Amino acid sequence: MPTFRRILATVNPVTLDTSAARRAAYLAGKLGASLHLHCVVRRHDYARELFHLNNSMEQARQDYVAQAQDHLKQLAGELGVPDTTISSQWRHPFDAGVVEAIDEYKPDLVVTALRNDDHPSTAEWRLVRSCPVPLLVARHREWSESPYLMACLDPTHAHDKPADLDRKLVDAAAEIGAGLGVNWHVLHAVGVPPELKGSDPTPDQFRKEQEELRTREIRSMLPEDVRRTVELHFPHTTPVEAISAFADARHVDLVVMGSLARSRIKDLLIGSTLRGMLASGSCDLLLIHPDKPN
Repeated sequence: MPTFRRILATVNPVTLDTSAARRAAYLAGKLGASLHLHCVVRRHDYARELFHLNNSMEQARQDYVAQAQDHLKQLAGELGVPDTTISSQWRHPFDAGVVEAIDEYKPDLVVTALRNDDHPSTAEWRLVRSCPVPLLVARHREWSESPYLMACLDPTHAHDKPADLDRKLVDAAAEIGAGLGVNWHVLHAVGVPPELKGSDPTPDQFRKEQEELRTREIRSMLPEDVRRTVELHFPHTTPVEAISAFADARHVDLVVMGSLARSRIKDLLIGSTLRGMLASGSCDLLLIHPDKPN
């Protein structure tokens, strides 16, 4: 079972958006975790290649990093998490700076916010696709007092999905649900293959059989203490349509879902569910990668 004991949150030094830091602080308080605030600093007007020959520009860089550090100190005081540390660094691109911070501070969870929710930058998309630890993409909508938590599973292992990923998603949802003190939900989209239309079994029979089979599979991987309380949902549509519609209808606060690191070409063909949720969803996304093969 994953243990979220160290949380790292990114803070944008330009926009001073604190949504990721505040979401991370909330979770740190609920889960009893430590919090590290990290700022990846870079300004284009301080980044020209010849600036390393100019002492005044080098000093300007250092001053800018120091300003970010001062902002983090103030923010840490506002958040009020007892075990909070801060750091800032001059680095480009953004995702490389975050990965370096992960290597140094060894967090169990990274929380970040996108500058544009519906259109991640290239660096943000690289982080989303290949963050080495679970990544929570925080939106600007506040969570409800009793947060609605949903894990999206696919026990069919469709789209080349590793079989161990569903268990990692279940473990993460179970830990966060316990920390928040809420029951959580599981969603699995049951689509009907086109070749079944007008055949035997009928689409309705196929859906019923699939729901019964997936119910047994999903219940078997749930922890015993929540096996009876977790609600299962089987919408009959594509994954991205199912997740988006369900999240909007139920005002879901956090969706736990898998994120597969693929080549750029495969990502264009297969990553539609994640891209669709980033583009159209308003809820936070906790993205978890499968274990790397030995």
